[in-house]
Amino acid sequence: FINVGMTNYEADDVIGTLAKTFSDNNEVHIITGDKDLLQCINNNVEIWLIKKGFNIYNRYTLTRFNEEYQLNPQQLIDIKAFMGDSADGYPGVKGIGEKTALKLIQTYGSVENVLSNIEQLTPGQRKKIEADKYNLTLSKKLAEIFTDVPLNSMEIYRDMAYAHSLNHILSICNEHELYVSGKYISTKL
Repeated sequence: FINVGMTNYEADDVIGTLAKTFSDNNEVHIITGDKDLLQCINNNVEIWLIKKGFNIYNRYTLTRFNEEYQLNPQQLIDIKAFMGDSADGYPGVKGIGEKTALKLIQTYGSVENVLSNIEQLTPGQRKKIEADKYNLTLSKKLAEIFTDVPLNSMEIYRDMAYAHSLNHILSICNEHELYVSGKYISTKL
């Protein structure tokens, strides 16, 4: 295992950058508890949300995301812009939750299109959005995972290369008195 990080960038940005970079030629599976990473899904990137403890996962592929939300993954940014995220420190629009945000983005496609068609919204929605327009546009910027962190992706890929030899694995099991594990591994490899 290797740790990857970059000063002045959040872990989500590093993960998003790695997913974008490596998904051109590889399948990428991100296991996380953070729904924000759903915006990184593409044909070669799956997100496995930790559902219960660390042994049950909610698997999202591009097809599942499209069917479940009737959106593309990048539009999750627009939904988060309306909803805000107190854990990530951005406010969104006060009084607009997930259901309304989802409906607005399914109807108009983006924050910008909602603002361009604001006269078509209900008076209550219009009032809330106009009162928090600055927070809405700021929240959209903050909700987007930055996927161009300046990482040395070739070096990272080389460091991540996984190679194993059965003899090496079994010697580690024996060294740590993991005899049952060693027996199990030798039957599987």
